[in-house]
Amino acid sequence: MKTFNLLTVVAIAAISFWMAGTFTAAQPPAGAGSIKIGYVDFQKILDESVVGKKAQQELEKKFGATKEMIKKKGEELQNLQNEIEKQKDVLSPLALEEKKNLFAVKYKSYMQQKMMLQEQYNAEFIKHVKPMLEEISKIIKSVGKEKGYTMIFKYDVSSHTEESKLVEYLLFPTAIVYFDGGVDLTPEVLKRYDAKHP
Repeated sequence: MKTFNLLTVVAIAAISFWMAGTFTAAQPPAGAGSIKIGYVDFQKILDESVVGKKAQQELEKKFGATKEMIKKKGEELQNLQNEIEKQKDVLSPLALEEKKNLFAVKYKSYMQQKMMLQEQYNAEFIKHVKPMLEEISKIIKSVGKEKGYTMIFKYDVSSHTEESKLVEYLLFPTAIVYFDGGVDLTPEVLKRYDAKHP
């Protein structure tokens, strides 16, 4: 089951608490709109939209072969590690040391290639997806205004890829992606705070 991230849950809890405290003390004026909250799953849009599918196909075409090559190297390393573990009691100290050194060299090369690929993939992913999310952000604002939403959150779940989370964070550093104004309570809070510390 998909769940909101912690920041989203805390925000909703804070809103609920505020609503309870506010509307218990005083009922809203007649005709006032109710609180309306929605969410958007960016990963689903990236996965299922026409533009998103096309972007993922282009990324796979560009990086698929390299990713497969690095995956095979990782499997070879795992096999070598298993071999060392099985033979450590029967190999001579010198032979065991040679195998360990070989593993260390291969592992270092593997990690360098993997990190380089990840950096290149992330840069290309951002290049493809950032314009999408910028356009989606405008659509969210339009939908929010047209449908009368008070707040719209981004739906952040564990199934989201690290790459999409990175781009989402760059564009939307908080859980809230749309907020329909509100009343600035700062002056009242400041006044009461100062009253407690004359």
